[in-house]
Amino acid sequence: MKNIYLSLFWKFTIGIIIIVAVFGTINILLINESVVKSLQSESEKRGRYIAINMANQALDPLLYEDYIALQKLVDNIHNIDSSVIYAFIEIGQKGDKIIHNFEEDVPVELLNANNLNSDTEFKVTILTEKNDKNKIIRDIAVPILNKNLGVVRIGILEDTISRSLNQTTSIFVLMVCIFLIFGVMGAFIFSELITRPIKDISKVAENFDLDSLRDIDKNNQILIIKRYEYSKFYIFDELDYFNDKFFSMIERLKEAYREIDKTYSKLIQSEKLASIGTLSAGIAHEINNPNTGIQYCLRIIKKDIPKNNKNYEYIELMEEASEKIERVVKGLLEYSRPQIIDFEDMNLCEVINKSIALLKYRIDRQNISILNHFSTDDHLIQGSSHFLEQVIVNLLINSIDAIEERKIVVPDLIGNISLQIERTPDLTELIISDNGIGIKQENLKDIYDPFYSSKEVGKGTGLGLTVCHKIVKLHHGFIFVNSSYGSGTTFKITLPNNNKV
Repeated sequence: MKNIYLSLFWKFTIGIIIIVAVFGTINILLINESVVKSLQSESEKRGRYIAINMANQALDPLLYEDYIALQKLVDNIHNIDSSVIYAFIEIGQKGDKIIHNFEEDVPVELLNANNLNSDTEFKVTILTEKNDKNKIIRDIAVPILNKNLGVVRIGILEDTISRSLNQTTSIFVLMVCIFLIFGVMGAFIFSELITRPIKDISKVAENFDLDSLRDIDKNNQILIIKRYEYSKFYIFDELDYFNDKFFSMIERLKEAYREIDKTYSKLIQSEKLASIGTLSAGIAHEINNPNTGIQYCLRIIKKDIPKNNKNYEYIELMEEASEKIERVVKGLLEYSRPQIIDFEDMNLCEVINKSIALLKYRIDRQNISILNHFSTDDHLIQGSSHFLEQVIVNLLINSIDAIEERKIVVPDLIGNISLQIERTPDLTELIISDNGIGIKQENLKDIYDPFYSSKEVGKGTGLGLTVCHKIVKLHHGFIFVNSSYGSGTTFKITLPNNNKV
């Protein structure tokens, strides 16, 4: 089946033409019928009046047999009403004598066309001419003194009815044509009012693609602004409702696309992590074995070299590099493999102190002050001391690196790392703050992503905060960050006191 395109304007126009044409035709027929009946009734009344008046005037001349007066009466009847085309008086009951205004004798057919009984007040007969069937004559017969003296006959030509009818029909047809013109103009105006916003929406839909969703904003609802932004008084209609729903749909599509985009990114990241997990599991053994041998050899060589020897410093750098390799491989394995945590009663203070002790060498070398703002009392929670130690060590390493980086800009900076514990009956909060370089605001949203690092190449793997976030989540806790670039960073870890299911 072939689809035919027809614009809204032409649909309106055709509909209006059909409605007006049908309405006009029905009304013309009804009006014609009504006008014809009305004019016929009026013509009959007028003819009766003329005939009765003529019969009354002919009464005295008939009594006195004044035929001259009767002839004048018949001859002057046309002056009374121009529609009367003939008139005659049949004198006597049998019409022995006829007074008429014909040039010749009254046609016999006309005499016999309208016979009046003696007990009838009047009689009307419709006649047509032989040569012109459209010429209608209304023949009216009125008795004179109950037909004892005679009968008055007049013929009224009904062309006035046709003229009036044609005039009325012409006026109504003209009105119908005017209605059609105004209807087409109205169809054009209304089709423009309706189709213009729809065309605008169609253009938006035609040029719409998923990538443009990132740039669409609620304030860009152009179609609604066009219709009523600059109007002090505006009546909303279905088009405005349609506009609102259309842009609401765009907003929902935008949100759905963002979620799909995020989900897709997470899926890609998950695939990367799965690949890394498979790869790291395969090569970890090959890396760790020689790396362990290197560390053992370096410790033996280091024993035989005096501390003031230049080579001693190189040995330390080599040890640090080897430890970094070990941490990277360990981080990869710990992040990629499924982790099962055995919760046990543990003292958070001991985990903090142990973590600080592990990093004492770097803390002392950078001349960093550790400020413990918590009581020496035991802060017992349920968790894994091994995993939480990884979290605290990673956060402390980040703080040390941030202070070290800031010292490049502020050489006389005194580094400070503050640790604070706050407790409630259900939760324990560990707050770690430093006065390092801080994190830029635009980077805060990415710090927990795997392999993201703002450090220089070779100084960070990008797995530290990712591992921390994962471990805290496994402890049913939350980790928050607040940072001001150039002045420091604060991490807040919230853990439940009881992790028993």
